[in-house]
Amino acid sequence: MTVKRTLWLIAMALLSLGAHAQHFDWAKGYSSSQEGCLIKGTVTDSDGNLYILGQFTKDATWGGQRILPIAPYGPGQNSINTLIAKISPSGEMLWKKVIHSNNGQNNLPIDIKLLGDTAVACLVQVRLPSTDAYCYYLDTLIPSTSDYPISTEQLSSRICTSLIILDFDGNILEDHFLYTSYVDIDGNDIVYDNPDPNVTTPILRNLWLRDPSFDIDNDGNVFVCRIAQDKLDDLYDVQKGTISGIKFWVDGRHIGTSSVENHAMGWFPQIIKYSPHFDTLLTIRNVVQSCDSVEYQSFTSLKVDRDNHVFLIGKLIMSGYHTNNIVIDSSQDIILHHPDRTVIKGYLLHFDSDLNAKYLISLDDSVINPTIPAMVPFHDIVFDYDSNRFFLSATCNRGLNGDTVNFYSVPMYRGIPLNVKNDAIIMAFSLSENTPELLSYGSVPSIRSSDCNTNSIGNLACGNNRVFLQTKYRGGVRFPENTIQFNNWNDQSLGLLIFDYSLKPIYGVHYFTSSPNSKPQSISFSDSTLYLSSLLSNDNATFGNIHVSEQGYFSCVAKYVD
Repeated sequence: MTVKRTLWLIAMALLSLGAHAQHFDWAKGYSSSQEGCLIKGTVTDSDGNLYILGQFTKDATWGGQRILPIAPYGPGQNSINTLIAKISPSGEMLWKKVIHSNNGQNNLPIDIKLLGDTAVACLVQVRLPSTDAYCYYLDTLIPSTSDYPISTEQLSSRICTSLIILDFDGNILEDHFLYTSYVDIDGNDIVYDNPDPNVTTPILRNLWLRDPSFDIDNDGNVFVCRIAQDKLDDLYDVQKGTISGIKFWVDGRHIGTSSVENHAMGWFPQIIKYSPHFDTLLTIRNVVQSCDSVEYQSFTSLKVDRDNHVFLIGKLIMSGYHTNNIVIDSSQDIILHHPDRTVIKGYLLHFDSDLNAKYLISLDDSVINPTIPAMVPFHDIVFDYDSNRFFLSATCNRGLNGDTVNFYSVPMYRGIPLNVKNDAIIMAFSLSENTPELLSYGSVPSIRSSDCNTNSIGNLACGNNRVFLQTKYRGGVRFPENTIQFNNWNDQSLGLLIFDYSLKPIYGVHYFTSSPNSKPQSISFSDSTLYLSSLLSNDNATFGNIHVSEQGYFSCVAKYVD
């Protein structure tokens, strides 16, 4: 046997043993007596530090210390607040940034991204303060509303979408406030009378960027995806012809206008491309050109790869039984067909850097029983450039849990059937500018329910020939030669699913939770370390040899070494 082959066999043996050498180092987090604790996103730097973007309620603590500082004005009202924090590899909180507004107003985190090896960018829905009492912005007490980074006197909603960039030491590099307003058919701004008798200036009718997602490319351009119709009354105004355009604002500056002419009715994605530092608005792309019906809602997640290509994950929710064709690009014949038996359908759209549509990925049906509605939402996408592929996670719910024979319908990708029913699914595709090849797919079924892989935006990671996915399930999860059977048939639990790059499931870790309110949250992988976050509700959890017992709502981060 040659030395080269001997070394190869040793490497393969070590790789196979790795599945049994994994362990948890620690499990920490913040807890509160009130519902509202979540970790929305996590990223890691090259030194293994973890950056989290989450939300918490007023009495939440980390390591026994309150996250929200105590101000002279008292403990504050019941509200949801945003936390940005850096956690060391040993689980120590190195710094934190808190956003808290007064009068019980919520500040909701959206997502966090890593910018090279120098900074992190966070997107937050910020409720601007209305009184001079107990308001923190990025952990700094704001003595009065006039000291807030943006003036709010002329904004009707008092809500902005804030994009914050921090260096790894927590210093603010950039902070921008994004919102929209409306133009009537005569080209005039739509305003309200200011209810404050001391302010005579009319209030601009404005709204934040609804359900946004974002990413930043290698050139510093910022892509933000939002739902184009912000509220039903605005939708009606568009249909009645009273609104002719939507203005986009950054830090009080108007930087571009989108016409509503020939705009697809309904709540559909719109992508805005801003130049670095938000100096100008470069492109506005209405993702949907036309649709047969307005029976849809769409919620999106956006990511940019290293070639500055844009990937948009959407979810269409059916509110009625109608067959619809959604036209993305008629010139490229990119059309999404949504059959009447599908209640929820996921899709992935690929655009170039100029937001020209290139291809669409969705799953079609091979019908066995068309009376049973199907749900196949897509969740998250991660890239592996060494193997020139990307992974896409999904959930399949196709039929009754007690029926072990009939699949009712089988999802198909370009004629290739996926033999799944009520499963957590991962699909591997080739990275390509054209419609990609499906390289492989893997799935893990829940023994009893179709709860696999829910609440899992940002819940997919890959590296070192491993693909990681958290899941929620009841009854247990089946693995080849590794069956995890939960004792109580009705209890719900969380677990970590591990696949190799061929998407063969190779291992599973059970957390032993039981509350139906527990849910998987964001995960991130760096080198050989996986950070996974989960919400535990009045629950106990066991991460390897680490036992966690919390009352109330506990957003937990666990360090897992692969």
